[in-house]
Amino acid sequence: MLNGCLTRRSAAALLLALLAVALAFAPPLKILEANSPPGAPTNITTTRTADQIVVSWDAGSGATGYNVNMSADGKQSWTRLATNQSEITYTATGIDHTLVYVFSIQSVNSSGSSAWVDSAPVHAADIIPGPPGAITANRTVGQISVSWTPPENAGQAKSIGYDVNYSTDHKNSWTRHATEQSAANATITTDNSMTWYVSVRAVTAGGRSGWVTSGPIEADFLVLPAPATVTITNRTLLTLFVSWSAVTNAASYNVNISDNGGYSWTRVKTAHAGSTSLDVVDSGFTGFNPDATYIASVQAVDNGVGGDWKNSAPSLPIFPPGPPASVTGTRGLNLISVAWTPPADDGNSPITHYDLNYSTDAGSTWTRYGSNLTSGPAGVAANNATDYIFAVRAKNNAGYGGWTNSAVIPGLDAPASITAYR
Repeated sequence: MLNGCLTRRSAAALLLALLAVALAFAPPLKILEANSPPGAPTNITTTRTADQIVVSWDAGSGATGYNVNMSADGKQSWTRLATNQSEITYTATGIDHTLVYVFSIQSVNSSGSSAWVDSAPVHAADIIPGPPGAITANRTVGQISVSWTPPENAGQAKSIGYDVNYSTDHKNSWTRHATEQSAANATITTDNSMTWYVSVRAVTAGGRSGWVTSGPIEADFLVLPAPATVTITNRTLLTLFVSWSAVTNAASYNVNISDNGGYSWTRVKTAHAGSTSLDVVDSGFTGFNPDATYIASVQAVDNGVGGDWKNSAPSLPIFPPGPPASVTGTRGLNLISVAWTPPADDGNSPITHYDLNYSTDAGSTWTRYGSNLTSGPAGVAANNATDYIFAVRAKNNAGYGGWTNSAVIPGLDAPASITAYR
């Protein structure tokens, strides 16, 4: 009886010992709790584009879904965007680009919901604009006026500007006229003889649109060519004379002169009509400098539109000519033929005439044979028995040059005797 009892006690002790060992090495037991509301979402971020805002967040613990609200009036009122959605991102569309938005997210599960968590305010961000509307152009003398309509989505931008380019070489290259100007129009100073193109793009802080280019902008008025030739035909110490070839359909001409190689110009005459030449001083130019080198330039005009300019060759300061290079005389019966060669230096002015003198007393005194001789030779009546010397000088618009004398031209020898035959 005692042994059986000990056996039962021993078995019970052994069982308890084994249970203790098992409990010592077993993982801890979780105590099952009743379901509880979820944790709130965290790390709410937003990304704004032209007409939508993407909201994202990190999941709340125990959440099975999310409610999404939006406020556009500083959290005075809210609009429910989503209820118990499973995703942790939401895209709000139909956004007014001028408003500031706040989003609020709430976690939910079957036991309830978390507190609401608000995003930071989502401010307006400039859009990438669409291209402007078609360009219209009006070309007048010396300028082109262009205008265009704003992009279709321009109203969503905080501010919008325009870059304006133009091309005068059939769109091979472009020149910037304006950068980020606010007005949807521009006036460009032009060369009347060229075909122009204008290109415009819209600009916001968000980016730039593609370019919109006009068609060819031609002049709707007659642009005359330049005169074929322009010449300073005559120059004196007091003025200079300009002439040019006529241009068909020209109603008048504008005439400029420059005394610094064409770096700057002075208008001599505007709308000169009736001839293709003028005296610059008589036309009103003051300050003529006889020591200056001048260039003349002429432009044909029709209906107030000037064509291209044509320049003359430079006109150098003028000086009296040098003496004739040589003077010779060839004697005949009762006549001496006097010839001369022009001066080597004409003083930058054409020779206008020559004076011819002669002396019969070895140069002690002189007699004028002729003035205003345009060229030699000159036939001078002479005494066959008398020696002669001739002198010639040249004249240009600056004055007279020096004299050049011939050698002595001796008289004809008398015959030694005369024999008569019958």
